Amino acid sequence: MKARKAGTVAGTFMLAAAALTLNAGSASAIDWDHTKSYDGVTVYFEEHGDIVKVCDSKKNGRSATVIVYEDSPGDVGYDMTVSTGYGDCKSHRASDGARYNPLENHYVYFQLDPHTTTHYTVKWLNDH
Repeated sequence: MKARKAGTVAGTFMLAAAALTLNAGSASAIDWDHTKSYDGVTVYFEEHGDIVKVCDSKKNGRSATVIVYEDSPGDVGYDMTVSTGYGDCKSHRASDGARYNPLENHYVYFQLDPHTTTHYTVKWLNDH
């Protein structure tokens, strides 16, 4: 009788843990304001919270890098590199520090794959 009761209790805990995991995953979903992909580098930008995420989106054996500038290319900014392989991502948000918090109502530039001669730069207005 004790073994059956223990199995029931363990099953209940596993169901509860699965429910918490599902709820945590759905709560962290972001509806990105902007997305751009270029040659295996995908960058996402969410203006609310100034969240920037870069992902390695191509099996090409290269790292995925984005350089983030404020106002114009060449301004002081920061870069992020994903070197752990295809499908992996890295992100920063405004709460990580002042350098990750671009000014509101200013353009933010994203240079994708900057270590090649054919890199791609996109700019989006950080208006909220």
